[in-house]
Amino acid sequence: MKLRVLLNGILPPLRDWERQVLDNVGSALPTSLAAAFAEQVREINYVQRHQSGKEINFYRMKDGQANLSAAPKISAPSEEYLLARVRVEQPGHVPVTCQVWVVSGIVFSITCDCPTGKVNASATAKVLDVYSPTAKIDQGNPLLDSINSELRSEYERRVGDGRMFGGGVRLLEPGKLRHVAAGGFDYCVLGESIDKEPVLARSEKSETGLFLLNVEDETVRKAANSLDELMNS
Repeated sequence: MKLRVLLNGILPPLRDWERQVLDNVGSALPTSLAAAFAEQVREINYVQRHQSGKEINFYRMKDGQANLSAAPKISAPSEEYLLARVRVEQPGHVPVTCQVWVVSGIVFSITCDCPTGKVNASATAKVLDVYSPTAKIDQGNPLLDSINSELRSEYERRVGDGRMFGGGVRLLEPGKLRHVAAGGFDYCVLGESIDKEPVLARSEKSETGLFLLNVEDETVRKAANSLDELMNS
């Protein structure tokens, strides 16, 4: 076993659905966390699965012993921090809701609400929520000041709760909000869809809708009436 670990083999290997859960969470994370998360996942070389089939732990082994991660830590407000919730679906099986946990700043485990012994490569993983421990509300931001007050309140509430991902939409961190002009209107870019389309709020107090921008032809289409509607879909 030691030889395989030294050769960076993962013992036992990550299953396809486990890899998919981690990859999809990494893709949904804010940019300030994504690089550290990806580096920590790359370091995993030992996987421990509990007999219940409801918990998977990740280790970085060196010389036969658990080793501290050399990757940057994820700053979190508590020792154990829930980073994401993911639904794993497989034809003919009950969906499994998984939670990805960070312990002492390191990606450590996936816990599941039911056994996963029969989950196989046909399963698909959908990120339900990602919680960003580093996001802070940007006070006095002129871009936020320009949009509808209800949309602003929804954005600030989600950022304050750390729930930065949902419904295939990733919110931008407060310091990364930006302005864009399209179709004769000014917008605040609040986030992006899973297809990398910017999510826009019009810089007009009376406009409650949210829009998606097609970056290829610069056309804008309405996506939802509220941020909660868009991110809970």
